[in-house]
Order: sequence, then C-alpha cells, then structure tokens
Amino acid sequence: MNPTLHALLTARLEASTLDLEARAEVLAEAGPPAAPAQQEQATGEVYLRSVTVEGFRGIGPEATLELPAHPGLVLVVGRNGSGKSSFAEGLELLMTGRTKRWEEKTLGWTSAWQCLHHEESTRLSASLAIGGQAEPVELTQTWERGAAYKDASDRAAVEALLARHGWASALTSFRPFLAYAELASMFDKLTSLYAALSPILGLDDVEATSERLRARRLGLEQHAKALKTTTSSLRERLGESDWREVALDALLARRKPDPDAVRAHLLAHPPGASAPGTSSAALRAV
Repeated sequence: MNPTLHALLTARLEASTLDLEARAEVLAEAGPPAAPAQQEQATGEVYLRSVTVEGFRGIGPEATLELPAHPGLVLVVGRNGSGKSSFAEGLELLMTGRTKRWEEKTLGWTSAWQCLHHEESTRLSASLAIGGQAEPVELTQTWERGAAYKDASDRAAVEALLARHGWASALTSFRPFLAYAELASMFDKLTSLYAALSPILGLDDVEATSERLRARRLGLEQHAKALKTTTSSLRERLGESDWREVALDALLARRKPDPDAVRAHLLAHPPGASAPGTSSAALRAV
C-alpha cells in the first residue's frame, strides 16, 4: 500500500471506536506500506510545435498543424470537416497509444479509422519543444494499410522517447487530452467520472483495500448467518417439551393422583437423567 495512504489509515484506526482485534484485521488486510516508487523526472517545460497527420480519419495526404511553442492559450478554429478533431485525436493516439472516444465504439466504426480515400499507410508525427534544449523531440508512428489502430508494432521508438523524457507515467496520470464527447460522457454515469479521476488522484490502493475489506466483510456476514441458523435450530430443539415431564404432569394433574404410579415413573426416569429425544440429550448432541 502507498505509504501515505497507510499512515492515513493507521491514524483513522487509532481515532476510531474499533477494538484492537478489528484494527489489527484491517491493517492485516491493507498490508505493509510499500517502498516509495521511483518517480520519473520530466525534462523541463514542454510545448507542442506541430502535429502531422497522413491517412488518418478524414485527412488523406500529409497535413501539418503548426503551433506557437511558448506559454499561452492557443485556439484552433475551423468549419466542420476541416480536420480539427483529426489532429487532436491523432496526437492523442500517438502520445498515449489509445483514444478514449473510440474505446466503446463498434467494430464497424473503429475499423474505418484510416482515411478511405488514401491508399498509403497512416503516419502520425509530433514535434515537441523542451525548455532549455535547442533540438525538439520528434515522435513518429506508422501503421500499414488495414492495420488496427491499437497495433503497436511500430511504437517501440515512441515509447522509448516518452520514457527517456519522463512522460510515460505522466501521460497516464495526467492525460492532457479531453474530447468534448468524453467530457459529456463523464457526467452521464458516476462510474465514468470515477474512472477518469481515479488515476489522477492515485486511488488504486484505496480501491484495492476497499475490495479486500468487502470480501472480508462478506465472509464474516456468511459466518454470522450460519451461526444464526444454528442458534435458531438449537433453540427450537431446546424448547421441545421433555416427554417424561409431560407424562409426570399428566399423573399429577389427576383429581386423585396415584402415588404408586408417580413413584414408579420417578424410579423409571430419575430426575437429572437424560434420554435420547430429550432437550438435554439434544443439547449434548449439538
């Protein structure tokens, strides 16, 4: 478990009203604090200089979108069909190896991701300027005609560059791509919003701990249910009348009880003795 999360859990347990055994159970399920993971060191400030797309979605021949590589807000505007989202999703696919908007699409939709009017291979490129470095970082990935967009056969160089500059984990935890369609879907279901925020907030350890505690609680609830069933059965068996008591009660309930009959019954069934079928015998059997 993450050390910070483990310390927080320990503090909460100390302040709780749980007994020592319950606290120990929770800590055992959580596991010991893990050694801090070595964090990637990103290199300087990064600015996008250009995106080049060929044979991707609605873009056929090679097209390049140039951007100012300095701080500030840049808006890319244009009419419908001018290629704005193709550049955006092309950059997302190149940098992350996936596009969130396509993940729930049908096969017929995702199989047509390459431009239908372009017979050549698909190529995506991005040029990134890093503060303090004269030369930009160039990322390029190519897909053969008919390949799936998740095909990573030409992705090794991209992954190596991302790792070298400390961007691999950052692109997962702080993914800098958010399409309007994805933003809308986040608020359609709470699960979608949680899935988007969980990596950013580092909730993986919390979710794993919660799942272990849920499984442990289910086991305890099943055990308690079994005990309740056994207890109910035992009470029913203990509540059954002893036939010897019933017989003796019948003898004593007469207007003129027969002393000999009562004496004979007591001699045959002395007090304190148990016989099969009695409540005492049933208790011993349980």
